[in-house]
Amino acid sequence: MKTKAIAILAAVIISFTAIQLYAVPIDKIFTSDGIIIEGDEYANVDIYDTPPDRTTVSMSGGSVNRLIAYDSSILNFTGGTISSLSSHDFSTINISGGFIHSPMAWDYSTINISGAFNSVEVGAAPDGIVNVMGGTMEAMAGWGGVINLYGGAINDNIHAVGEGGWVNIYGYDLEKMYTGGKYGYGYVSGFWLDSTPFTIDLKGSYTYSHINLVPEPCSLLLLTLGCLFLRRKR
Repeated sequence: MKTKAIAILAAVIISFTAIQLYAVPIDKIFTSDGIIIEGDEYANVDIYDTPPDRTTVSMSGGSVNRLIAYDSSILNFTGGTISSLSSHDFSTINISGGFIHSPMAWDYSTINISGAFNSVEVGAAPDGIVNVMGGTMEAMAGWGGVINLYGGAINDNIHAVGEGGWVNIYGYDLEKMYTGGKYGYGYVSGFWLDSTPFTIDLKGSYTYSHINLVPEPCSLLLLTLGCLFLRRKR
């Protein structure tokens, strides 16, 4: 009898341990400052403000399936993994490391990307702004918002969906072609402000007309001075 009881107790302990090991990630709601670190695992994370303070969450590790930042909250992401990330309502997301499958900026929110960050596709939805200074991503998508490219590596393509979505590219010796490239819709090439060369294929019939090339300050100044000189000469 005693042996049987011990066996049952052992089975219960093993089952409980197995449940802990394979437990479904929990949901988390932040209404005040917080952190997500290595070992944390969440299914859904929502970040809200509690006026007058701006809720700030720092994520340096762990994993989240879906994270949404609302209000004027701030997320500082330096490491870990997020499958789906979106920002709304004037929130700000600063990304400088880790992996996010598909970050998306919506309605008056801003996503800033730099450092050793990796992603499959970064997008700007209506009224969203994405500023890219670094990182590596397969694609950039203009879904109605604005993307400002100052650097980084876009390995596959830039595409605009429908009439919406603008992409501003800052650099020098910039060139935009309306044919050729991997998809036949053209490409852009030039140098980032740190002198790194780049060539990015364009995808989709609307994309070419939604790419703005912005010469870096020195080139723009020389162009302006040249125009003034020609005007005076005339």
